[in-house]
Amino acid sequence: MAPAAAPATTSVPSVAAIAVVARRPVRETHGLALAAGFGITFGLLGLQARYDIPLRPWLTVSPFISGGVMFGALRGPYGASVAFGQRHRLAVDLSVGPVASESLSLHGTKVDERTVYGPIAAVGYEHMSDGGWFQRATIEYAHQQWGSAGPIQSPHIVFSGFAFGRRIW
Repeated sequence: MAPAAAPATTSVPSVAAIAVVARRPVRETHGLALAAGFGITFGLLGLQARYDIPLRPWLTVSPFISGGVMFGALRGPYGASVAFGQRHRLAVDLSVGPVASESLSLHGTKVDERTVYGPIAAVGYEHMSDGGWFQRATIEYAHQQWGSAGPIQSPHIVFSGFAFGRRIW
């Protein structure tokens, strides 16, 4: 008599072995972001490059550099931004950069022009989508401090800023 054939076995993965990997939103990962905006932190009207570093899902630190039409592409403010929140964020910027320009005129002829530098602070709202698009609105304060040829008559500048941008990687 012939031996009985062994029953056929199939390997079925257990439910515990199947893992579903969900992709994290872009706002929760490190990466470079580019923005176009209006305000003191953008050199009046310009571009900003920042590198987002999420320390926690609700806390992101971003060093940045800006350049704009008022002071030139390579002479804009540089500093750091901190965002508190996930999708809807409280944004706080601290930076140093050019805040004003003064000129010396003799009998109507411009003789000299100087850029006045100082600290800049901004606070406002930022919204960042899961895909990395963001927009922000801030109130900015700048204090004219360095580079003036004479005494600064009104060193305080208050401005509003608006920006739109995207995380590119």
